[in-house]
Amino acid sequence: MEAGHLPEVEKHGHIWLEIAIAAVLGLTAVATAFSAYQSGKNERETVARYNEGIRDSSLSTGVLLEAEQSLANDRSLFLQYVSAAQTNADLARYYLNNLMSPQLRAAVIWWSNQDKYKTPFVDANPKYEQTDFELGDNLSERSNALFDDAKRTHKTSNRYELVTVILAAALFMLGVAGVLRHYWFRVVFFAIGTLFFVGGAVQILRISVL
Repeated sequence: MEAGHLPEVEKHGHIWLEIAIAAVLGLTAVATAFSAYQSGKNERETVARYNEGIRDSSLSTGVLLEAEQSLANDRSLFLQYVSAAQTNADLARYYLNNLMSPQLRAAVIWWSNQDKYKTPFVDANPKYEQTDFELGDNLSERSNALFDDAKRTHKTSNRYELVTVILAAALFMLGVAGVLRHYWFRVVFFAIGTLFFVGGAVQILRISVL
C-alpha cells in the first residue's frame, strides 16, 4: 500500500462520517438559532409583561386612592348632614341639595327611608356604588397576572438560554470532528457532539410542550 493512501474501507467510512458530521452540524446550527430566537422572544415578552404590570399596578393604586378619598369625603359630608338635621333643617337641606353629589344625595334619601342601617354606606344600598374600587381591584388582579406571566416567560427564556449553551457545545464538538484527520478521534467527537445535539433537541421539545 502506498504511503499517504487509506484503505478503501476506511476511505469509504470517512465519506459517510463527513456526511453525517455535516448533516448533524447543520441541524445543530438550525436548533441553536431557533433556541436563541425563542430565548430573545420570551425575554422581550418578559419585559413587556413587567412594564404592563407596573403600569396597571400604578393605575390601580391611583384609582383606589381616589376612591378612598371620595368615600372619605362622602362620609364626612354625610356626618355634617346628620349633625345639621338635628339642629337646623334648612342647613341640612342645603347639604343635601347643594353640596352632595347626585349619587350621595340619592343614597342618603334611600337611607332616610330605612330603619336598620346606621349609614347609607352599606352594600345593600342600591343608590351608592363605588365602581372605582372594583376598577382598582380589577387592575390590581390584572397586574398580578401580568407579573406571573412575566415570571413564566423569564423562566422559559432562561431554559432556552441553557439549551443554546448545550447546542453551542455540540457545535464545538462537531466542528472539531470536522477538522480532525484521525478517523476514530473524529468518531468520538462526532458522537459527543451528537449527544449534545440530541440533548438540546429534547429540551426544546420539552419546553415547547410545557
